[in-house]
Amino acid sequence: MAVAPASDWRSEPAPDWRHEPATEAAPPPSFAEPAYAPARTPRPAPLPTAVVEGVRPRIVQAARPQNAAAASLRQSAAVGESYLNDLLTGGLLDVAGVRVPDADFDLRPDRRWGRSTRRAFVFLFVVLVLGLGGGGTWYWWSEKQKAEAVARLQAESQAAIPLGDYAGLETCLRKLTEALEKDKTSLLTYAYVAECAALEALLYGTDAESVNTALKLAKEIKPDEPGAREVMIARAALELSRLGLGAPGDSSQTAIAQVAKSTLAEQRKALDAFGAKHEKDRWVQWLRGRAMLAAGERKAGRAVIRAASEGDDGLAIAMIDTADLLVDDGLFDQAAPIYDQVSGLYQKALAAYEKSTAGNDKAEAKPKEHPLVVVGRSLGRAEASVQIEDALGEINVKLTGKQPPRLTAYAGLAMSQAYTAQQDYAKAKESLQKAMSGKRAPNEPRFWARIAWASYARGDVAGTSTARARIVWFGASKAEDEPEVQLVDAALLLASGLPEKALGLSDKLKGVRPQILRAYAYLDLGKPRDAFQEADAASKLAPDNAEARILREQARMMSTEGKERTAATEALEKQARAAKSKIGRHALGVAYLANGNLKDAQVQLEQALAELTDESPNPLAYRSHTALAEILLQNGDIPNAGKQLDEALKLNSGYFPTRALQAKVVLRHGEPDRALEMLKPIFDEMGTVPGSLRLVQAEAIGTKRNPDKASAAGILKDLKDKDQVPLADLSRTAAAIDPKLPKELGLPEPAAPEAVKPPTTDRRSSGSRRR
Repeated sequence: MAVAPASDWRSEPAPDWRHEPATEAAPPPSFAEPAYAPARTPRPAPLPTAVVEGVRPRIVQAARPQNAAAASLRQSAAVGESYLNDLLTGGLLDVAGVRVPDADFDLRPDRRWGRSTRRAFVFLFVVLVLGLGGGGTWYWWSEKQKAEAVARLQAESQAAIPLGDYAGLETCLRKLTEALEKDKTSLLTYAYVAECAALEALLYGTDAESVNTALKLAKEIKPDEPGAREVMIARAALELSRLGLGAPGDSSQTAIAQVAKSTLAEQRKALDAFGAKHEKDRWVQWLRGRAMLAAGERKAGRAVIRAASEGDDGLAIAMIDTADLLVDDGLFDQAAPIYDQVSGLYQKALAAYEKSTAGNDKAEAKPKEHPLVVVGRSLGRAEASVQIEDALGEINVKLTGKQPPRLTAYAGLAMSQAYTAQQDYAKAKESLQKAMSGKRAPNEPRFWARIAWASYARGDVAGTSTARARIVWFGASKAEDEPEVQLVDAALLLASGLPEKALGLSDKLKGVRPQILRAYAYLDLGKPRDAFQEADAASKLAPDNAEARILREQARMMSTEGKERTAATEALEKQARAAKSKIGRHALGVAYLANGNLKDAQVQLEQALAELTDESPNPLAYRSHTALAEILLQNGDIPNAGKQLDEALKLNSGYFPTRALQAKVVLRHGEPDRALEMLKPIFDEMGTVPGSLRLVQAEAIGTKRNPDKASAAGILKDLKDKDQVPLADLSRTAAAIDPKLPKELGLPEPAAPEAVKPPTTDRRSSGSRRR
């Protein structure tokens, strides 16, 4: 019987389990003992497998099912979830005393709150309303208190600055600092800070960094809002305080000046626009005057400042500036009452302050006098050479402690002038250095003009020129004449040997210093009588001025004869012994030289140049060397004369008489062409050339390589007619040009020339070596 072939399982498709339903969750586990043991069902025997001999079955892998483990994972998760539910519902995870007992809640819509519940909610609502109301009220009250405190501090700050004193401005800044601690958002407070700090920087030279910061914060203030005026004043005062100083990156003085001119014009425009609408604003009016002075408009600026100082509400700072301008004009007698008026206002305010702070240990003590009044009045006294002790005492007593930079500079300047009048030259030098050594020295023409004059009084011609170069104005046109600057310019002309030009510049200047300057100029021009009048007037105005007394006796000695000259000589000798400087010895030597007494002149001039120190200086040393060289040259001591000229040129290289005498020495050495070259710049600068120089010129023209004897003779004839030089000198020069020329000009025959003497110093030194 044939056996049917077995079906080929490889040809059947693999089962697809993806669409089968998930396996049902297994029943929850039970840990109880079963009530009965189920009978085991015997495992059926496996069916016999058909095996075909010689045929090996082939296994073909079916397609891999997608996500085959998903069903198993779901089944496991379901088992675990059921297990945890059994644990929770069975109470196996309960903790004693923690589980909340089950309670039934009645959620029916017709249920209402009970009385206690309503009371609780009413209480909470009342507390909420009271809290909000109380908090709002506290906030409103605190803001009101803060606003009132800020307003009070602002008012107190403005009340502290009308006099413009340093203590008042410091009080203003302190009050405003307290106001900012209470309210840092007040733009008006920042405007007040900018105004106060800028005025302090302008008047006292303090740091202006706080002004810049305050202006940056107050820039949001509109032109018509409160604080706009203060912002404008702050900007103007700030720019005036640093006008011409320049920034670190500026390359040249020209660039600095251009920026300063532009800045000044902008600020003047803003001040003028505001002043046109508010004519009674004293602070703005005063700033307009200050701006005009910086532009070189002295007359207009002076008038505006005077207007700001007049009336019952006149500005104290404008009064002080008016007095300072009078001091610049040499009119201290008119300035003194104005200083006294400001002092009275300050004393009245000081008494009120001390009365209001009586018993308050924390109140700060204020100075007994307005610091700007102290400095201005002391400077005026020192320059007028009156009340010198009072000037020094006021500065030393009333300006104690650390002072602001500008005040320190002017105080040092006033003390330098006062010590010079007292002939305490060492302290005068120290005070002058202190005045210039500050970090923020004033950049004002009146300050640097006084620095220049103080340097000139010490004989420092180079320092005078350096200080004069610092004087500059920033206007659109040429600056008007300023007396203090004119005085310095005249002094530099006199130091250059141009007395005629110095007289023309200082002719209208008033005060003791211009009178002394004119006396020197008249002496240089050979007019001792005019010099006597100037020196005598200066001595009457300032009886304690030693230089004026010395000049008076020198002019009297040079302009008189006989007994009066003898009396003048004795008086000048007495003045020279009493003077701590060597000016007296120089004056005596020059007077002897002018009177023809070369021997005594040489002795006095040598004493004027001996043992020079800071305590015993000779401000006219370059003139003493020149006069001594002239004496040595007349004595035939040409080598030592040349040495004296070299020393004179070291001290003042621009003194024309020294260069003229140098040309004369060169001519004696037989170099007339070189002598003419040296005389040319002198003749170009001089208005009226002295006869002695024209004599040298005539000799050089007549003896040069290509001589012009006719021109030389014409010069000599003119000198003879005008009687400008002695006939002996004319005769000698004429004979040097042509031996026949003295006779042609009707001059006496020249005396025989003296033999050239060996240097005195060499003879002494050789004698000491022989010994």
